[in-house]
Amino acid sequence: ERVLVSVDAAPGVQGVTLIENALVSGWVSDTQFTAESGEPKSMLMNRVGPGFFETVGLRIITGRGFGPRDHATASRVGVINQAGARALFGDVNPIGRPLEMSAAGRPQIQIVGVARDSQYDSLRKAPQPTVYLPYFQSTGLGAMYVTVRTTPSSEMAEQLRRAVAEVDPDVPITALKTQAQQIDETIGSERALTMLLLFFGLFALVLACIGLHGVTAYAVARRTNEFGIRLALGAQRMSVLWLVLREVVALAGGGLLIGIPGGAFGARTVRAYLFGVSPVDPESIGVGVTVLFCVALTAGLIPASRAAKMDPLVALRRE
Repeated sequence: ERVLVSVDAAPGVQGVTLIENALVSGWVSDTQFTAESGEPKSMLMNRVGPGFFETVGLRIITGRGFGPRDHATASRVGVINQAGARALFGDVNPIGRPLEMSAAGRPQIQIVGVARDSQYDSLRKAPQPTVYLPYFQSTGLGAMYVTVRTTPSSEMAEQLRRAVAEVDPDVPITALKTQAQQIDETIGSERALTMLLLFFGLFALVLACIGLHGVTAYAVARRTNEFGIRLALGAQRMSVLWLVLREVVALAGGGLLIGIPGGAFGARTVRAYLFGVSPVDPESIGVGVTVLFCVALTAGLIPASRAAKMDPLVALRRE
């Protein structure tokens, strides 16, 4: 409690709470819960401090979260997420209903709130039924993480260390990190695969650009006499430029007509490595199509410009 007060007084701190298992850290607790003489159901569990839901931005759908009144001698309460409410009570409103932990000697708790579903230990899983219990009502304290919402500041880490040292300078801070850093540590394999795929994607894009440029340049060279005749007969240089670019656009368009359905079909294989986005996300596909078209036009623009700028007399003399 003294640590919470000290950290909360630090400059830039907007909220502070406790949590037994840090979010998206790979650590999880679970136990059996029984609702109103029903069958015991295995659910995830996390002990959190006052103001937890406000600090981490986890919205309470109905009821309330935890506050100072949920201390060690107060009535035992709990908050469940939406998945837990469906698993235990179906369509019945769970607020005010009792919930029992299957472990012997554990007191009955009363549900006082329903929180929005969210990831607990990993982004790889869909939100699981979860029960949140007040940290200060725990019969046996386990790990303790101080979770802080702050304003961006390069000095925030040192300020938090000083705040804890004011309570007890001998207490070590073993893992000071942002939530984003915590998430990055748990998806290292996915990030590595993404970077590998990005490298091969860029490599393929460069090869396609070189190939398209080479094919277009060869086609322009083969049609030098034709372009010379067109220009000699009064064709506008822009019409010759568009004549070459039109073939480039046709090639790129045909490739996209084949590639987009093929990419959508193959995207199912990378679904497990994506979080919060669909493999066939329209915005991503739109950006990809735009980039490919721009690269194709750039690759064809150089030989097309050369064809539009050629001297008709020089072109007609060539065999």
